[in-house]
Amino acid sequence: MAHTGDDSKQQIAFKHYPDNKELTMGGKPATKVYKVLNENQVEVKTYPQSDLDNSGKNIGFDPFTVSIMNPDGEFDPNDVFIYYYAEPVVKKQSAEFAYVNEEKVILF
Repeated sequence: MAHTGDDSKQQIAFKHYPDNKELTMGGKPATKVYKVLNENQVEVKTYPQSDLDNSGKNIGFDPFTVSIMNPDGEFDPNDVFIYYYAEPVVKKQSAEFAYVNEEKVILF
């Protein structure tokens, strides 16, 4: 991936899966400028879950994709799905001993 030097052509678009509708943030398309790390990697920050909307409704835990803008100014499709998830609440931990190669559930 080449660095174009033009932020208007280095955009990531957040799109809902499976309908590929562009997600919004505050009524505007949810896009971010990406930073080229090398020919195979880019870096981009995301939005807080509470800020991303799909058709006026919060994204919640629905899957979405990020589409990267190519140098021609068009977004290339992507089949990698991203989800927000709820952090588990630990109510109790097991204090039982477990060997390294033995599976033990520690969350209740």
